[in-house]
Amino acid sequence: MPKPHSENRGEKFGPLVAAENVQSIPNAGPPITADARRQIALLVAAGCDRATAASFVGISSQALERAIAADPALGRELDQAEASAEFAHVRCLRQAAQDPTNWRASAWWLERMRPHLYAKRDLKMLTKTDLKAGSEQESSGQES
Repeated sequence: MPKPHSENRGEKFGPLVAAENVQSIPNAGPPITADARRQIALLVAAGCDRATAASFVGISSQALERAIAADPALGRELDQAEASAEFAHVRCLRQAAQDPTNWRASAWWLERMRPHLYAKRDLKMLTKTDLKAGSEQESSGQES
């Protein structure tokens, strides 16, 4: 006779949902174990998005979002993991930009961090302020 679903969890997902590791979160669907939570945070810190990390440990992204809603500390932990991943890439760009031959690393960073100032724009992206400034420069005889 087949075992009920709750008894099969440990066999299907191993230690990630074993009863002794479960942290019960009310109304969050299947519980997320402490080990799964740790693995999700590590995957996010390595650069995975939350949905991919959740899928990797065998839970849905919706279950992860419900768990975050029920446990704000989990959300803060994943926010910190995302910041850690971002910082690793910023550090790499800054190191590359120290070499003048890698000026593109600096240009890339500026374009993405301050697109309103540095990103290449086509006419569809110009704002009223941009058009007004261009009009004022033209009327005063200045060139940009």
